[in-house]
Amino acid sequence: VASNTNIRLAGAELFTQDWHVLDAPVAEDGSTVLGAKLGATTVYGDGTVNDVRTVIDLDIEPMYQDEIIVGYERQISDRYIASVSYAFRDLRRGIEDLTIDEAIGAPGTFHYVLANPGRGVRTFYDLDGDGTLEELNLSAEEIGMPAVKRRYHAVNLGLERRWDGVFYVKGLYTWSHSYGNYEGMVRSDNGQDDAGITTQYDFAGLVEGANGNLPNDRRHQLKLWGAWAFTASWQASAAFQYTSGRPRNAFGVHPTDPYAALYGASSFYNQGRFVPRGSLGTTSDTFRLDLGLKFAADLGRGALTARLDIFNVFDWDAETEVDEHADTGSGQASPTFGLPTRFQQPRTVRLGFEYEL
Repeated sequence: VASNTNIRLAGAELFTQDWHVLDAPVAEDGSTVLGAKLGATTVYGDGTVNDVRTVIDLDIEPMYQDEIIVGYERQISDRYIASVSYAFRDLRRGIEDLTIDEAIGAPGTFHYVLANPGRGVRTFYDLDGDGTLEELNLSAEEIGMPAVKRRYHAVNLGLERRWDGVFYVKGLYTWSHSYGNYEGMVRSDNGQDDAGITTQYDFAGLVEGANGNLPNDRRHQLKLWGAWAFTASWQASAAFQYTSGRPRNAFGVHPTDPYAALYGASSFYNQGRFVPRGSLGTTSDTFRLDLGLKFAADLGRGALTARLDIFNVFDWDAETEVDEHADTGSGQASPTFGLPTRFQQPRTVRLGFEYEL
């Protein structure tokens, strides 16, 4: 269990919120004079340490995955080697925080329990508010959360020409498919890095439509490397990479689950329209070519090496990520939905010298 998860669930977290009238200008450093207070203080965490029995499934088990890798390599000539391999990974059990509100008939209490989604939960909770904790044995059906699913298939085809002192080349093509309803302990699609306590399993509405192509699904990849020593002192090198785009999603406010809706644009909806994971196509394919040139000379009293490397020679600038929030937090259509948020690194040049005595 990640340290961040332990701190958030079982630590002495103090989290309160106050609202005030803003009737004074805001200074450049962000400070201002607060006006009259509006309403009472909202307490999300009062600084006390919860009884550990109330924040975890007492029968929780570790997350694990099955993995199978098979491959075959053959030397087809004095200099060439061909290879093929297949990899399969299947996440069989995960750990996430989830609410038991609906299961205990107390929706809106926002009681989170660290558990294995898709399984029953044994925990403690003060059902009648008398200060005494009662043991609960909730079935998977009562919890209403699907089990985690993450599967990965990959086929690799490779061809390599061995270095003979003059020439070297290697190529690798990968076809892969990553799909399911759970990317892992963190989420790259919405940028959430709360390990093991992401929003996805907090309420049933947040996991609706989560099954599909996962963010790290890159269906095609081609990599080529090569080096050529065209004189005793000069060597040229090149590396080319092609990668297909990543799946695109739409995150919006849930139209029917009031508790999922409190999370803002976190459900698989676009202005109330259901949009399952990865159903909006992919980002652009990316290409990259790097070139290098190396000069090495023996100066008698030492060796000099000079290198020139040019990365992304053609300055390709395809987007690698886009804004996937279709709604704003208030439920309005987001004007930035679908716009690029990250691009390929631009062309860069690196010059280096090394002298060894």
